[in-house]
Amino acid sequence: MAVNSVIASLVTAAGVVLVIISGGFVIVASYIMRSALILPPLHENRDMVPVYMMLAIIPSLCAIVTFIFGLRIVSKGLGRLMQQGTSGGAGASKTVI
Repeated sequence: MAVNSVIASLVTAAGVVLVIISGGFVIVASYIMRSALILPPLHENRDMVPVYMMLAIIPSLCAIVTFIFGLRIVSKGLGRLMQQGTSGGAGASKTVI
C-alpha cells in the first residue's frame, strides 16, 4: 500500500511539473509576441511582424497541450491517492453509537 501511495504521489508531482512547464511555454510565447509588437515601425520590420506572430503560435499550442496533459496526469494521480484512502480503512473507521 505504501508503494502505491508513493507512485501516486510521484505521478501527481509529474503532472504538476508539466503544468509549470506549460507556464514556461506561455512566457516564451509572450516574449515572442512582445518582441514583435515592440519592433520599430520601419519598412523592413513590417515584413517580420507576421513571421513573429506565426512563431508565437508554436509555443502557445505547446502550452495548451502540456497544460491539458499535465492536468490529466494530476487528476489520475489524485484519483489513485483517493482510492487508496477509502479502500484501506473502511472497516476500521465505523463507529457504533
